[in-house]
Amino acid sequence: MKNNLQSFIDAQISNELIETWAEFLTMPYNPKPIYRSHLLNTAALDYSVGSLRHLDGYLELLRQAPLPHDQILRVITRCGAYAGEVIRRACPPSSCNWISYENAARLDARVGKRPPGPENFALLSFANGAIAWPFGKVLKRLSLGEAESVQAFAELMILIHNLPKDQSDKFFGTIDAIAEGAEAVTVMVRRLPPHLPST
Repeated sequence: MKNNLQSFIDAQISNELIETWAEFLTMPYNPKPIYRSHLLNTAALDYSVGSLRHLDGYLELLRQAPLPHDQILRVITRCGAYAGEVIRRACPPSSCNWISYENAARLDARVGKRPPGPENFALLSFANGAIAWPFGKVLKRLSLGEAESVQAFAELMILIHNLPKDQSDKFFGTIDAIAEGAEAVTVMVRRLPPHLPST
């Protein structure tokens, strides 16, 4: 049974909401700063893919000294929102949008195999049928280190979005074969089954 806050979030996920969360990361004078905000150069956060190198560096510094439990959610939501907005803005207008976990799970039962949590309650849905987990990628970066680069993830998502259909089909076929029976996909991306709408 969900609490009222989770129900509200599920009902209100929108590009505008997540964009606001991303802006909280980029504000130089924030009344509710992110944990160890002095490590972030907000001027470097210009929504370019290259700016994610700075975000990766910040997450690496946080990884080296465990975050207080009460700060994890703020770090995941703000950094994940920023990373997702970088991806969304690099895609053609209206071709990539934020979607709630519940709506994604309705479209693809495989999404529902991942229990809802802060790392996956907002996902990116692409016009070519892909779904990506920017919040989850931030959590993996904090947990596993440099091998889970947020910048590399964004570059991959943008590349997939711009592939010709035959090449994106081949990519997703490979991912599905690797992930068969797995709880999660390593690159944090799935494609909706072809018979289901992507919005």
